[in-house]
Amino acid sequence: MHTLTIRLPDDTAERLKALARSRGLSMSKLVEELSAKALSDIRVVLGIANFLIAWEGFVHVHASATDYYPAEVFPDTTSTGTPST
Repeated sequence: MHTLTIRLPDDTAERLKALARSRGLSMSKLVEELSAKALSDIRVVLGIANFLIAWEGFVHVHASATDYYPAEVFPDTTSTGTPST
């Protein structure tokens, strides 16, 4: 586990605290879950973008959408944004 310190506006921090309380979660667990969801959503968007690029036949002109993110963000994917086997 790593420690992450972030600075948020007071109103945003209070809203996150309220959300964590309403779900019965600690702030750490809430941020962990929200981060996992955000990464999952990005993976879906990148997969759709790669599909559309390939569909239009511009793969030879455009870089893969996953090329814009470091490999550490999606270590278990190929350059097409799909899970590697």
